[in-house]
Amino acid sequence: MPEDNEPPSLDIISPTSLAAYTASYDVDREDFGANVALSAVVSDPNGDAVTVTWSSSMQGALGAGESIVAFLSTGGFDAAQPIITATATDVWGTATSQSVQIIVWVPSDNWSTPFDHVEERFRCDGNVRTIVENPVCYGYCRAFD
Repeated sequence: MPEDNEPPSLDIISPTSLAAYTASYDVDREDFGANVALSAVVSDPNGDAVTVTWSSSMQGALGAGESIVAFLSTGGFDAAQPIITATATDVWGTATSQSVQIIVWVPSDNWSTPFDHVEERFRCDGNVRTIVENPVCYGYCRAFD
């Protein structure tokens, strides 16, 4: 590797931080999730070729390329907030990463957006909780009176 090699630059264009995607049931995958466009702009100050890979904190590797579409699962939950990471690596192995967190949620009879149930009480996994700080309830959650 040349001594003056600099890491590539990387900017995630899509998705944006905390973008919400409505999940639907995928019969082939037997899972709820959403197809999400992932896109980044990359360049290398040394003019080297750059490879972009994508990963999710919930699913691991998602694919490679500056622009891809990935199925992001709710992981069996009513909603999920995976962290999506793009990593740009030059031919010398020098890498730069950037991450965004998104929301993938399954609509229900109790709310029509992922934010409708903020500060409501839920029975999550058998425990009563009040959701205040996090707009998405993890686990199998249902509102109750």
